[in-house]
Order: sequence, then structure tokens, then C-alpha cells
Amino acid sequence: MRSQNDKKREYAGKIAAWITTEYEATQGPYYVTIVNAGNAPAYEIEVADSNSGRVLAKWAELPANQSFREPVAKGERGDWSPSSTTHTVRMRPADDGMVSGKFLIEDKSVDLKFRDALGRRWRIDKKGRISHLQSRWTITTKGHDSP
Repeated sequence: MRSQNDKKREYAGKIAAWITTEYEATQGPYYVTIVNAGNAPAYEIEVADSNSGRVLAKWAELPANQSFREPVAKGERGDWSPSSTTHTVRMRPADDGMVSGKFLIEDKSVDLKFRDALGRRWRIDKKGRISHLQSRWTITTKGHDSP
């Protein structure tokens, strides 16, 4: 039998976001694509670059079974581009010795934060780990005297 936490996380796991480009584009423009495969809307959605924390897109609401795609928000320093890392890969061909090559790998990882229909706040990190966040707001009430 599944735990109550598993049931709560199941809803959060139906929301996903990633960075896309135009078909066969090698350097932008970049878009944030977000999908809600659940049966309830998500609210206060924020997609951020997982390396810099820069917010790339925000939506007030994402209806159930809907997806959105929009250009990555321009920042103070202009267009966003993914961070890049050069990796050396060594391959052994069938006939000859070792062959090395350098490849530039773009990191288009994002972090996703949103509020579910029951008011719970969630974060999905670049590795797909789902965590429950504390509420963004603290509600305080001030007492008042009756006459």
C-alpha cells in the first residue's frame, strides 16, 4: 500500500519542464516548455536555470492536461544561454589505437517550483527529485479589541 507522501508526490510528478530550441537549431533561440499531465491545475509556476538560479519563465496557472511553450525570459545581461562544459571522450575503434575527441556539452537543466491545487508548494530539481517546500507565505492575524 502506498504511503500518503507517495500519493502527494504522485501529483507533483505529473508536472515537468525543460529547455527546447527550434528544430535542428544549435544555438537558440531557447524556449521553456512545461507540461501538466495531471488532472488538476498547477499555480505560481517558476522555472529557473539549475546552475545560476536565474528565473527563465513564470506562469500564474497551468491548467490540467495542458502544456505551454514560451521564449526564455531575457535577463539584465540579455539572452540566456545554457552553461557549457567541454568533455574529453576517448573511444577505441575496432582497428587502430585510442581516438580522443572533445565535445561541448550544453547544460539545459532547470529547476521547477509550483503550488498544487491544495496549496502545497513543490520543487523538482534537475535530477527529477521531488521535494515539498514550506509555504512561501506566513499568515498572521492581528487581534483587535471590541468596543
